[in-house]
Amino acid sequence: MELYDTQPARVGGLDKEFIFAGRIDDKLCSWAAIQALIGTSSSMSPGIIKVVGCFDDEEIGSLLRQGARGNLLPSTIERIVDCFSDKPVGANLMAQTFANSYVVSADVTHAVNPNFLGQYLAQHAPRLNVGVSIVISMPILPT
Repeated sequence: MELYDTQPARVGGLDKEFIFAGRIDDKLCSWAAIQALIGTSSSMSPGIIKVVGCFDDEEIGSLLRQGARGNLLPSTIERIVDCFSDKPVGANLMAQTFANSYVVSADVTHAVNPNFLGQYLAQHAPRLNVGVSIVISMPILPT
């Protein structure tokens, strides 16, 4: 059984500046990735293959068939490389392909939680509507 929120999205806040919706982080990241792909020009980068992968189970640790660490994306990349390569695709060619690639795993994070100020690096606490956050999951150490 899978349970999920069926309520429709709503806007809120003093100036209606917030969107309240279930699973919005996945939707925002997928939308941004697709918009970036659409906005690229093939004339500026000939010979470069652009790919966006939107996964049902996007967590990096997900080894499910449809997960980000499943075999769908690597096997798709291998088939694309095979179509464009004049030599057989082997481990070395795939290693070169991935070494010359940019891979981004995107997700939405929250701003500073005042209840857990000790979990943030000094001068590096995420703020709303300000830049990009890089989040690393680390074990919580006893203080």
